[in-house]
Amino acid sequence: MKGLKIVSFLMSIIMIGTLLVPASGLAEEGIEVKSFTLEEAIDYALQNNDSLKNMDLQIEIMQNQYDQVEYRLKRQFDVKDIDKIADSDIYKMAVTDYNSAQGVLIAPKELRNGLDTLKKTKLQAQEAIKLAVEQAYYKVLEDQQNLEVLNKSLELAEKAQKIAKVQFDNGMITKDQVLQAEIGVSGVKMQIEQAENTLEKDMLNLNRQLGLPLKTQLKLETSFKVPDIKGIDVEAGVESALKNRMEVLEAKKDLDIKQQDFDLVKKYYPDITFQYKNGLLNLNNSKFALQSAEQDVELDVRGKYLDLMSASTAVPVLEMNVDKAKESLRLAQLRFENGLGTIIDVLNAQNTLLQNQLNLVETQHMLNLAKINYNVSTGIGLPKISQASTSGSSLSSGGTTSGGSSPTGQMP
Repeated sequence: MKGLKIVSFLMSIIMIGTLLVPASGLAEEGIEVKSFTLEEAIDYALQNNDSLKNMDLQIEIMQNQYDQVEYRLKRQFDVKDIDKIADSDIYKMAVTDYNSAQGVLIAPKELRNGLDTLKKTKLQAQEAIKLAVEQAYYKVLEDQQNLEVLNKSLELAEKAQKIAKVQFDNGMITKDQVLQAEIGVSGVKMQIEQAENTLEKDMLNLNRQLGLPLKTQLKLETSFKVPDIKGIDVEAGVESALKNRMEVLEAKKDLDIKQQDFDLVKKYYPDITFQYKNGLLNLNNSKFALQSAEQDVELDVRGKYLDLMSASTAVPVLEMNVDKAKESLRLAQLRFENGLGTIIDVLNAQNTLLQNQLNLVETQHMLNLAKINYNVSTGIGLPKISQASTSGSSLSSGGTTSGGSSPTGQMP
């Protein structure tokens, strides 16, 4: 238990560092201008992430530890594959109790599993960094689209204000309608100022995710496109997730260890002993954990799929609403210009169009992120900061097991 707890703690520390410290270069001063496509931004973030580099070092250290254990066991039991130790004549003669057998057969496999877990944890960390960059990148694109919509709305409001002024000068409308037109212009200008602040804040966040100085000026080369979700098969997605998600893979590895451990227990203890019952309970607990992990993963994938479908059905409705709002505004402008309507009618129509356009932009980006999140859910998944160890025994960094035997297979 001690060795695997150390592995779990190590991975937790690494993951916290990965999530909190995206990359190096944050202390640099001065203003730079950098251009990035989305793919270039992701590559830059991955290549410059110090925590990923640290994970590579930890993987190398653990790989070296495992290689030493594997080398010693192969020599001691005269085998080419440590998974075949139980078949060797030396093992059959030398190993005569459960603790010794566990130290030789189970503990090395737990160390190997820990190494595999650390490698997959790095893949999860890379996935988390990629997702964070994508979210930040697309948020900036969304902000820029919102500003485009608002600036066009400002043009319409200023046009209505000019017409109102002309009509007032000609005695066609009252002063209060001119004031309403001015209020309409100032209201859009206020929204533009707020949108510019939001863009600046989200640009800072993107720089943070990339590990760039916060004052770096970014030019985003990738333009936003509404994603195509045709052909997405949720059943295939669930199947993929059950094969690739970290939670399921870890639960399967743990079940395999518990099964091997219980096979040893049955060999050395009768079914009336506490050791036998404990081994059986551990095995059944691992079976339940695997079943639970598979259900959680399937629930996650199906939930992400439903989020995707919800966003996809909203987009065409909002597109139709935008078209209707444009026509409504056109008619309101015609009535106003010909003295058949009021400036209030025009301003209301403009506001309706603006809100529908902003809602459309937001929903299109929600659809995009929903697709990204769905794709992530069908792969290895995202990291969890802390994971509880459920293994029965393991190697410590010092080379001894909880059972009292050494990783070289030497018996006490």
